[in-house]
Amino acid sequence: MKRALICSLLLLFPMCGCGQRSVVGPVDKTRVKLQAISGAYRAATLKADKAPEKADDLLPFLGEESTSEEQKRETFRSDNDGEEFAIAWGVDFRKQGPDALSRDVIFIYEKKGQKGQRYVLKLPSDIFVIPEGVFQKSQFPKGYEPGS
Repeated sequence: MKRALICSLLLLFPMCGCGQRSVVGPVDKTRVKLQAISGAYRAATLKADKAPEKADDLLPFLGEESTSEEQKRETFRSDNDGEEFAIAWGVDFRKQGPDALSRDVIFIYEKKGQKGQRYVLKLPSDIFVIPEGVFQKSQFPKGYEPGS
C-alpha cells in the first residue's frame, strides 16, 4: 500500500510542473489563419455537399459567434506578405482522388510570400513554407490553375 502511494506520487510530480516554466514562442498568425481557412473550407464543403465558391461561403465557419464579419474577412489575408491568400475555390477535396492526398498538392498559398519563400497549405491540411523554385514546380488540385 505504501509502495503504491509512493509510486503514484512519483508519477504525479512531473505533471505538476514543480516550478519549471515552459517557454512559449510567438504565435505564427499566418499559419493560424491557414488552419482556420482549411477547417472552414472542409466544414462548408461537408455541410453544403459541394465546394465553396467564394470567401462568403466560409464566413459562417470562421471564428466564434461574436467574431465580427470584418475580423472573419481578415482571416483571408496573410500576415506574412499582406496579400489575400490564393484559394482553390470550387475544388471539392473529396473528389480529388488518392494522388491529391500525397502531400504534394497545394490547395491554398500566399500570392507573394516573403524573402523568396511562401506559405502553402497542402491537402489535406499540412502547412509548409517552401522556396519559390519548389512552388513553381508544385502540383495543384484538378481543375485549378494558379493565379486564377
